[in-house]
Amino acid sequence: MRAWFKKYWKALLLFGIELTTIVAIGLWILPTWRYVAYILVFFLVVRNICGKTKHYKCPIRCFFASVILFVSLFAIAHIDITISLVVTAFFALVLTDRFNVSDTFLFAWSKERKHAEVMNYIRNNDPNHPVIKELENLVNEQDDDSIKVVYKYIWREGRSFKMVQDVLDCDSYNVSRLSDNIAHLFAIATARHLTNDK
Repeated sequence: MRAWFKKYWKALLLFGIELTTIVAIGLWILPTWRYVAYILVFFLVVRNICGKTKHYKCPIRCFFASVILFVSLFAIAHIDITISLVVTAFFALVLTDRFNVSDTFLFAWSKERKHAEVMNYIRNNDPNHPVIKELENLVNEQDDDSIKVVYKYIWREGRSFKMVQDVLDCDSYNVSRLSDNIAHLFAIATARHLTNDK
């Protein structure tokens, strides 16, 4: 329990501040606390039942997005609670992995993955290339085993972030952060290789 709390105390603190702010604004906008409770509970139930929840990578952005969303829902509830609950269900669905926002646009989103060129370089070159060997040594020196999983599945094998999220049981933010760390290690490996060549 203590280890779990140490790992998630920042997220719990942010959630507490976020929830307190949202409830305070709701009580200020709406005539009764019941409407605030209906919207909050309905949103959380629909969002958690319908799929894996999506979050902003930046906690501050997540806080402001949540506050703006609920202020909008409370403003609609001030007019009609039924309409507000329908809109609440819609937004709860949008914020899960089952709702693909890119399908709603007429133009195509770029499918290019972040660090794609570096990943292609690693996949398409000899594993014994000095830069790749140095990168693998740097990855293996890391204390966190998660970075090794990200390197193996995403960087070497080209698997999806979703698959790695399921393997590591973590959110997309942490997988993306680990991938960014590998890109940083690649830059170090390249710099060492260039230095050794001189």
